[in-house]
Amino acid sequence: MRSWQYGIWLAAAMLPPSALADEARYAAVDVQEAFLDLRAFPDQRYPVANIAERGEHVELIKRRTDWYLLRTEQGQQGWVSEEQMGESLRAAGIEPSRHAVAKQRRAAAQNKDPKAE
Repeated sequence: MRSWQYGIWLAAAMLPPSALADEARYAAVDVQEAFLDLRAFPDQRYPVANIAERGEHVELIKRRTDWYLLRTEQGQQGWVSEEQMGESLRAAGIEPSRHAVAKQRRAAAQNKDPKAE
């Protein structure tokens, strides 16, 4: 065995078993809102492709600014704004993004309800 091959083997052997798992583990939340609109892309201009209903367990696969890519129990995926799923995130102990916090502060400064947008 060459020295570089041994180095790769040694590095892989030192990884924790979870790092070598076939399936990645994602954060998960239970939907607290009446429903969540799952969109094809992270923008309000795109149509709603699916929904996740209250009580459904969803995985948070990816985060892009204040949007989350979710996977439902049925395997459906879609993007949901952090603003729409705020209750679910808070219930799971997930901190809001800086972008969402800034948006809430701007709305408060203008004496507007951020959920009214």
